[in-house]
Amino acid sequence: MRFYTAHLRHEIAGSNLLLVKEGFCWLAFIFTILWALWHRLWLVALVMFVLQAGLGWGMEEMSLSPPAKSAGSFALALIFGIFANDFRRWTYERRDYRLVDVVGGGNLEDAERRLLDELPELAAELRP
Repeated sequence: MRFYTAHLRHEIAGSNLLLVKEGFCWLAFIFTILWALWHRLWLVALVMFVLQAGLGWGMEEMSLSPPAKSAGSFALALIFGIFANDFRRWTYERRDYRLVDVVGGGNLEDAERRLLDELPELAAELRP
């Protein structure tokens, strides 16, 4: 079972509900900056670009061996994969989303269904 955090933002045309998975994000580990851009995490993408460029420049200045450079890049990608979903939550909080609940399910749809079953007043808010 996977766990998700549910985030809600009230807008002029209704409400917007987002669910974010807890845990490691493989796509963020593999695609780092592209993953951040896909999720519209502009500040996170910029920081990752600066960190990757700085790490690459620093390792080049220290004349590290290719395996050491690979290890440094791998470590940065691993850290990003571990914290990627936390970066999403942080960004959503900055965009006026509020944390509604933590819900579990076999997949995203099951978790959303369970959330709406547990909180029927939330389902009423989401109706146009």
